[in-house]
Amino acid sequence: MRNNQGWGFVNADGTLIIECAYDAVGRFQEDVVPVCINRKWGVLNKYGSLVTLLKYDNIADYAGNLAKVKIQRSIGVVDQTGKVIVPTDFDSVRIMGDVIQAEVNDEMGYLRQDGRWIWQPTK
Repeated sequence: MRNNQGWGFVNADGTLIIECAYDAVGRFQEDVVPVCINRKWGVLNKYGSLVTLLKYDNIADYAGNLAKVKIQRSIGVVDQTGKVIVPTDFDSVRIMGDVIQAEVNDEMGYLRQDGRWIWQPTK
């Protein structure tokens, strides 16, 4: 829902559950939603509490329990609790089911969803 203060959220009964205070919002998935204030994005849980700081330049909608995040030109991944799974050190990141593909300086590697490397970046 949007009013003159910004975007917020209502439940199925129409009751306001998250105040209208955001410049932009994503879609609720996995009980979290990306939100933006002053061009910085973070993630809220279904109770309206931030699970990440409002520090990202962009956050993609969640795919399962993971979302790609971007700071300037670097990309990483956070989970639905706000935990950084892949730091924002990569040129590109692709979430492929249980595996995350990460590329930096034309070197590609693969990580598990818990952030442990399967294969360190190599050419």
